[in-house]
Amino acid sequence: MERKKNEGSAFFGSLTKCYTIPMFSSFSIPGFLVEETVGSIVHFPLWWYGEGLLDALRWMGRSLSYRFRAYQLGLWMTHLFTPMYGQYDVASQFISAVVRIAVVIGRCIALLFEAFAYSLLILAWIAAPALFLLLIFRHLV
Repeated sequence: MERKKNEGSAFFGSLTKCYTIPMFSSFSIPGFLVEETVGSIVHFPLWWYGEGLLDALRWMGRSLSYRFRAYQLGLWMTHLFTPMYGQYDVASQFISAVVRIAVVIGRCIALLFEAFAYSLLILAWIAAPALFLLLIFRHLV
């Protein structure tokens, strides 16, 4: 699904929408401000844990997919037993296989570490509003 130009950014969603007020309409500015403020306060948690969380999860999936492609694990596995430097004796094939296995294991560990880091970011996304409210109430009391 493609985003329209005026829907807001991919990460902040509809919070960046611009509202226009007709020039010669009968409305009260304080009423408008109260309505928009209350509407924003009510809409924020719905967006944060709904569309915003889905956007963050999509971002995590795209980032991990990019990292998986960047590590080229399939290419390393395909050429696992291809000897390095064109030397086809048994010792060279064994050494190159051991080195490539070590590289594949290292890249898998790095990918798991990155997935763990992205998961921590998603957990921070989920906990941020509650932590913010906790700190505000703690400061007020």
